[in-house]
Amino acid sequence: MPAGKPARIDHLLRARAPRGVNRLWEAAEQQLQLTRRLREVLPENLRPHVRLARLEGPRLVLTTDSPVWAARLRYYAPQLAKHFGRGKSVTARTVQVQIVPASAPPPAARAAPTLSTDSAALLRRTAQDVESPALRAALLRLASRAR
Repeated sequence: MPAGKPARIDHLLRARAPRGVNRLWEAAEQQLQLTRRLREVLPENLRPHVRLARLEGPRLVLTTDSPVWAARLRYYAPQLAKHFGRGKSVTARTVQVQIVPASAPPPAARAAPTLSTDSAALLRRTAQDVESPALRAALLRLASRAR
């Protein structure tokens, strides 16, 4: 490469990468190629909701973000299997659809537990009989949180 000319990062990575990284690079390129082939077959409205998860032997595993899109994708499964079945380097004869939500909803905020006045009184009485000053202080702090 001529001096002063910038090198492409993919060329540098391939030239200097250890063997494991090269295999990872090849797997990523294969995934990209399969994704392009998948997008060629899918209708425009379905493309944003489908991801190519992996190729397991003759089975192409696709994920989608909801049951609605999964049903529509399953409708196209025979066409996808036919399209990927005639590949040159990679072939798939069956298509499996899995539902993976795009993002799980945040967990509901839990209300802080409340302590009844009876429980607080019991904690105070227990604190009086405890010999450990640290435990006694902790029980009294807990009892002070009664509402």
